[in-house]
Amino acid sequence: PKIVLTKKFIKTSKFDYDFFITALSQDASIYCKLPTELKLERSLLIAALSATNANFFFRKLISMAPSTLRDDSNVAKIALVREIDGYKYFSYRVRKIKRICLLAIKLNANNYKYSGKKLQRDQEIIDKVYKFGVSKRKSLCLKALDRSNIKLLLQQGIAAKAIYKYVYVKERRSKYLYVEALNAKPQLIKYETNIEGLLGLDFLELNYSSRKICFDHFKNLFEKSKKIQRLDILEVANLYKQTQKTMLLQKNNMVDRGL
Repeated sequence: PKIVLTKKFIKTSKFDYDFFITALSQDASIYCKLPTELKLERSLLIAALSATNANFFFRKLISMAPSTLRDDSNVAKIALVREIDGYKYFSYRVRKIKRICLLAIKLNANNYKYSGKKLQRDQEIIDKVYKFGVSKRKSLCLKALDRSNIKLLLQQGIAAKAIYKYVYVKERRSKYLYVEALNAKPQLIKYETNIEGLLGLDFLELNYSSRKICFDHFKNLFEKSKKIQRLDILEVANLYKQTQKTMLLQKNNMVDRGL
C-alpha cells in the first residue's frame, strides 16, 4: 500500500474507498499521509484503528484526526476496545462520558487524570482506578499509577497507606505519600529495601513511633548488607548512634543541639 500511495495515487479524481480501507487495515501509518478530505472519512479512521500496527501510531492517528472524529464517542469506544490508548486525544465531551472513561481506565488507569472533574469524584471510577492502577495492577500486568494520578486518588479520600506498598519506589519516595502512609501505618517501611533511600526520608515529618520503627528497619537492613562486614564493632556502633540521632531527633531539640 505504501508504494502505491507514494506514487500519488491519492491525487486521482475518483477515490476507491475499498482500496484505502484495505491499505489502512494493513498499515495504520498511511492514515497520517492522507489528504484532509480523506481523513474526514470515519470509515477510513476505523480501518486504520483495526491495523495490527495501530498501537505504534495511535498518537498520530487520534491527534491528527479531524475534530469531528475526535468528538465521536463511537470512534473512541472502537479505539479503546481495540486497546488503542488514545483517550487523552479525544474531545473533553467524549472523555467525560462515563462508559468511555471506564474503558480508558481499564486499559490504562493513568487516563484517570484526563477525565472530567465529575468523573474523578465518581466512586465507581475511583474504585476502578484503584483496582487497575494499584491493588490488582501486578496480577493483571497493567501500568502503575504515576504521581499525578496518585495525588488525585489521595484528594478523593483514598488513604495513603492503601497505596504505598503497591507503587514503584520512586513514587513511594514522594513526601505527600510516605508521610501520611508511614504516620498511619509505620510497618509499611518494610517495603523500603534500599538503605540510602531510607535515609533520604524527611524524618522530621514523621511521628516519633514511626521514626522508631524506621530506625529498627535500618538496623535490620544494615545487618543484612555487605557493608557491615567491612566495619568493626565500634564503627557499627557509631553508625547506629549517628543514624539514631538523625531519625529520632525531635524538632524542639534542634536549636539546643545546634542543628
